[in-house]
Amino acid sequence: MYYRFYYNFVYNNKSLIEQDRTEYVYEKIIDEQINEYVSYAFETICKEYIIRLNMQDKLPFVARNIGKWWGTNNLTKSQEEIDVVAADDESIIIVECKYTKNMVGVDVYEKVKKVGGMFSYKNMYYYIFSKNGFEKNLLDIAKKDNRFVLVTLNDIMKFEV
Repeated sequence: MYYRFYYNFVYNNKSLIEQDRTEYVYEKIIDEQINEYVSYAFETICKEYIIRLNMQDKLPFVARNIGKWWGTNNLTKSQEEIDVVAADDESIIIVECKYTKNMVGVDVYEKVKKVGGMFSYKNMYYYIFSKNGFEKNLLDIAKKDNRFVLVTLNDIMKFEV
């Protein structure tokens, strides 16, 4: 991640930095792109969290494959990207990672369920990660349906390795 940051923000602006235009680089370049940059890092952290859960037998099944997924949704005939997928022959976990200033609501839950409709696994699970927590209505849904797991950034930070 260090290298990605370096090449995105430092290397490409080396001349401006050497001219002591660091405030300009920060305000006009870094500040406008940092949330997008950090959101990719957050996806990596979420994937690592899923891997750690898998290593400790804390997922609903032992996932043989964990990674990003993208392809064509045969239902909508559009391209889909799933932040993280963990699967074995019969089960799948679809993971959505949201690094936003807002709490995650039911709209993300509905999107994840819709994306899950592309797959025909016997057991379907959904994990939603959020930087800033979840709206009450989504928390209520997750309490009633144990296939949905909600994970905050604080949960990740408290996780024991």
